[in-house]
Amino acid sequence: MKIRTLLLTILASSICLSAISCGSSGGGDPSVTGADTGTPESENAEPAVTELTDSLPEGLDFNGETLKLQSVTYHPKYSQLFVADQDGELLNDTRFAAERAVEERLNLVIEEDLGSNSVDTFDNQMKSMILAGDNTYSMFTNMDRFMIADTLEGMFWATSDLPYVDLSARYWNSEATNNFALSGKTYFTMSSFSLYSYKNTAGIFMNLDLAESLGIGKLYDDVYDGKWTTENMMTHAAKGLADLNGDGVYDGTDQYGYGLDTHPKNTVVNYIVGSGCYDDVLVKNKEGLFEYSISKKFYELMEFNWRFAHETDFALINVDVYPFINGTILFCEGPLDKLENAYRDVEFNFSVLPIPKYDEAQDSYYSRTFDSHFTMIPVTRTELEICGAVLEALSCEAYRNILPAYIEDSLKTKYTRDVESQEMLQLILDTRITFVAEAFMFNTYGNHNLWSVCVNPSSLNVVSALDAMENTVRANIDKFNAFFGA
Repeated sequence: MKIRTLLLTILASSICLSAISCGSSGGGDPSVTGADTGTPESENAEPAVTELTDSLPEGLDFNGETLKLQSVTYHPKYSQLFVADQDGELLNDTRFAAERAVEERLNLVIEEDLGSNSVDTFDNQMKSMILAGDNTYSMFTNMDRFMIADTLEGMFWATSDLPYVDLSARYWNSEATNNFALSGKTYFTMSSFSLYSYKNTAGIFMNLDLAESLGIGKLYDDVYDGKWTTENMMTHAAKGLADLNGDGVYDGTDQYGYGLDTHPKNTVVNYIVGSGCYDDVLVKNKEGLFEYSISKKFYELMEFNWRFAHETDFALINVDVYPFINGTILFCEGPLDKLENAYRDVEFNFSVLPIPKYDEAQDSYYSRTFDSHFTMIPVTRTELEICGAVLEALSCEAYRNILPAYIEDSLKTKYTRDVESQEMLQLILDTRITFVAEAFMFNTYGNHNLWSVCVNPSSLNVVSALDAMENTVRANIDKFNAFFGA
């Protein structure tokens, strides 16, 4: 097998970099938990969710005013903030009740119009409205990279400047949100009322029946002990390769140790984040602005990604073949929404695990989320009190009620097979983080470009490919710092 070269690369890098951590944050148990990112029921969540209150003053009353917002419909269920009607399903009805509770408490009406299902089309239409001074909508919700680009054109207020909003509160996912803070201001937030960043978080799904037949345990203890590393996973995955039809040719009909239920471009960034390098490339200085820096570990990770794609025979990396549901993949990488949309009725037992750590010295597991949706206030809106109050109330209400309905009832109870997987899900959600360079510079450091330029080419040239991006990155940094540092 071609695992030896890959594992030697990982091992050599681990020895050289055992003291290096790209990520600048992390807390709790140094081997297991990451910084709390505002997920209810996490181990350190205090006070209890039912006791949590927001910062709004008692008696705040907006006299029946209507607040209109528009949301992209990129995902048919989770892009928009609200649901139109009750249908008897717990999550749906909890989302419905949350909007009604905020409306009644603040004496106002919230109307959400659903825009295009194309993020590009929605963005163009939204910008046209803002530039024309059209005040039909007080808020817009779209994918992160579009909202960041539009903010740099001066189209949105900083969320930290809105009245009543307390971004230090748990229900604003303070650690994840702080990842976007620049020079003392926070424009972009991963709020509790937007479920998209939860469903779009990466994990590893493990076929437990296949693992048992191969003499592999469930591996939960490895995760708890901080020993669930890339090398650990690859060693087990190598045992999964089998020529099922005996024709001597490995294709999508055979058995593999590793497969994807996502585009391979996401694997690249999932392992960047999982290895703790979520804040590499765009590194914050003491003024809270960006500087350009790529660590040695980042280069090593990109070489690992290339070797994983080209020199690993036990991994089926094919954009058109996702056979985990057929029972012929030991480990499968994908977003958590696969639990709901693809794996609920599979006939074999499976578990959920986090993306592995780079090595045991790494301080925490880190779980990439991407394409998060931001809800922001256009600068054409000058009456900000109602906007801030609604966002604050919605975020707290969602944290107290919507997230438990989604995480506890849907993800954990309906879609997992054992208690340990439920604990793994909590760990994954508690360590959600975004690759900052991907969100701010998608055309350069987004998943598609990193895959196309650095990993997919048939020859190994990741160092030169990354170095060729430097001038573009520096030009972007100048633009970012000029805006956020003004």
